[in-house]
Amino acid sequence: MLLLLRRDDDVPERGDPLMRAVCIACLFVACGAGTSVNPNLPTVEELAAKWTVVAAPLGDYFAIHGSAADNIYIVGRGGRILHYDGQELSEVTSPTTEHLFSVFVVSPTRAFACGNHGTVIAWDGETWSVDGTGTSEELRGIWANATSALAVGANATAIARGGGVWQPVPTNSPDDLFAIVRSGTNTFAVGTLGTIATYNGTSFTRQALAGFPKTLVAAHAGPGGTFIGGVDGAVFDRGRGNARIAGIQSSFVRSISAPGGAMYVVGWDGLLARVGGATSLLHYPDAGKTWLYGVWASDPTDVWVVGADGMILRGPPLVDPVVAR
Repeated sequence: MLLLLRRDDDVPERGDPLMRAVCIACLFVACGAGTSVNPNLPTVEELAAKWTVVAAPLGDYFAIHGSAADNIYIVGRGGRILHYDGQELSEVTSPTTEHLFSVFVVSPTRAFACGNHGTVIAWDGETWSVDGTGTSEELRGIWANATSALAVGANATAIARGGGVWQPVPTNSPDDLFAIVRSGTNTFAVGTLGTIATYNGTSFTRQALAGFPKTLVAAHAGPGGTFIGGVDGAVFDRGRGNARIAGIQSSFVRSISAPGGAMYVVGWDGLLARVGGATSLLHYPDAGKTWLYGVWASDPTDVWVVGADGMILRGPPLVDPVVAR
């Protein structure tokens, strides 16, 4: 029996969890049939312990979000937009060349992304178009639902969209704001100096995170809980009184996803970690030293990670890797 392994960029859909399981089952059959196998090929365990590298155009990808496993958008440098429809990852025509730092997908017919120079673009189910905001400040975080949207950014910038128009929202501090999220009925943004700015429907009010006067960049609310994170590997569990999660690599946490069962944390210098699940804390080595900017999961079995230099990973691994200690 001849066992052939193709290069990653020849198999764009190798990240599908079911397909991975089928391929691994085939490898078990091949290896157990008494066939001589090239000893230089990776073992079944090695294959199952790795994140899948998804083929994508070279570039820096800053954010990822989806409304479902078959409706995912990735945005990045120069206004680049990628879309995954459940079968194929493809590039989408963008109406801007400004860097896009955040994306939020409400449904197949509604999504927003934001970035440099006050840029917001909107998806209507057919095309992305520039949505005028009235600000030139850098926008770093965006959130939306079926009827409204909020974006935040540099110099305490906050804007709200209602009735198809963006309007400025007052804030009571000068902090840069980097992410915004809604947890239940609580909408808040995070930023410099440990800022947690809560939105009451008309304005943002700042409260400092006790004992952490440093930058917060990541915010996430999902089935697994509500978390915030930032410099020095800091991740705090909002559901446990902002208790800090110990042991995360001392790097700049850029994004968090908690689909239930486990939480995934990504950041600079290849930070890619899982908290919870079978292992309380596991750092994956797959990303090397690449800066990772975004993580999003439709469920615990389908997790996407995006970063610099065209890095897009899909997982998680089917088995835990052996990590040198």
